[in-house]
Amino acid sequence: MIASERLGASQAKVLDYANSGDVPGGDKTRVVGYGAVAFVKPQAGAGSAEAPFSLSAREKDELLKIARMSVESAVRDRKQYEYSPAGFDALAQERGAFVTLKEHGQLRGCIGYVSPFKPLYVTVRDVAAFAALRDTRFHPVSASELGALDYENLGPFPDAPRARRQRDPRRTGWPHHEARRHRGSAASPGSGRRKVGPHHLSRRDLL
Repeated sequence: MIASERLGASQAKVLDYANSGDVPGGDKTRVVGYGAVAFVKPQAGAGSAEAPFSLSAREKDELLKIARMSVESAVRDRKQYEYSPAGFDALAQERGAFVTLKEHGQLRGCIGYVSPFKPLYVTVRDVAAFAALRDTRFHPVSASELGALDYENLGPFPDAPRARRQRDPRRTGWPHHEARRHRGSAASPGSGRRKVGPHHLSRRDLL
């Protein structure tokens, strides 16, 4: 996918989709899905091309707030953070995103969805809580750590080619393998299981 994007392919077309139950005698109650997708360059002068998706500084700040409130609600109260995107129409669009948690510059958790199957604000809310509590490479974040967390690298995907080119997996812990349990991805280059401590909130790494 990254190689295709760097060659100028910014659109994806589903060529076919099937599952193991489609074969003669296949069991439809337990299936594995298969898809064929082509990554293509947009046609010159095509009027149907979507405008690139982007967020304002205010919207990025709001996503940071959603991530922080979601983690605090999940860790402290064991509840899902409830949020309404009123006044933030862009956050209601279906987008994938990642949330990376750090302490003392060290990775503390990273979970995300590449595929856009939820509204962006829901994606950020959910993966932030997952990064804090369900990234199995680390112990769950404790209430005493909440003020120490630094939230970074909130998507959105797709339509963020510049951001994808700028990812440095050694710094962010962006995806390398599927975390099926969360229907998303989690990764870290040799981070190991470790505890780490205080940081400030920053917007400079938001996309």
